[in-house]
Amino acid sequence: MVPELTSNESSPSEFDHQFVSGGQPAVIRGGVCASSKCGEWNWEHLRQRVGEHRVRLVSSATGVFNPNVGVDVSEETLNEALNRLTGQGDDSQEHFYVMQQSIPDRFAELADEVGDPPLMPTRGTVRHTNLWLSGAGCVTPLHFDRKHNFLVQIEGRKELTLFHPKETPKLYPALHSSHRHISEVDLDAIDHERFPRFAEAVAETVILNPGEELFIPSGWWHHVRSLDAAISVNFFWNTPTMEWHARFDRLVRGIRKLGGSLLRAAGLKK
Repeated sequence: MVPELTSNESSPSEFDHQFVSGGQPAVIRGGVCASSKCGEWNWEHLRQRVGEHRVRLVSSATGVFNPNVGVDVSEETLNEALNRLTGQGDDSQEHFYVMQQSIPDRFAELADEVGDPPLMPTRGTVRHTNLWLSGAGCVTPLHFDRKHNFLVQIEGRKELTLFHPKETPKLYPALHSSHRHISEVDLDAIDHERFPRFAEAVAETVILNPGEELFIPSGWWHHVRSLDAAISVNFFWNTPTMEWHARFDRLVRGIRKLGGSLLRAAGLKK
């Protein structure tokens, strides 16, 4: 079971030691929503503040937003997008999602209403603060992120199914795609013949309610379902050690790419 605590039950250093360093998810009550104005957000507030901003609206006929399978992307005003994803003015069966929109870059007016999670360790570095707006039934397929993540639920509920990184061999990453951090297993229609080891994987389920946030450590697999039309904010961040490793990985990839180019130029590689 995923531990639950309130933000005043711990300090950033204690949380760092117990959960971040230990790679342990946790549900936190009284975090960002209690300490920042974003806890008061609703659909009308977003319409009034940033309704005319243009956003990337992703649509899916199945409700599963998997880039390995294919989704449609359009650009609309936020008001138009909200009409679609909350079911207003549209009788189609399409599912709609405003996914991972940078608040500082896309919605500067909202940036001062979002504070950092109170339990975020001081040694952490926030890299991305994003807004997510989803219609009921939207699903993000099973995947992992390379950064730590605080997912803050503001409006509506989300159901998350979590798997420890040690379960990775049983989760069948899409190794032959450009999105290798996504599992090939569809949790709503599991093909046990194709993925026999998945039955052995141990999962933990969390229902995230408004005002709650979930710490998802780097490498933890998670499947996300919007139970209602939902407003969420997330914080992707690294520790200094993780940032060093990320830079080293980028350097190695750059060297390999350069080496391949040189070999092809010399006629030694096709």
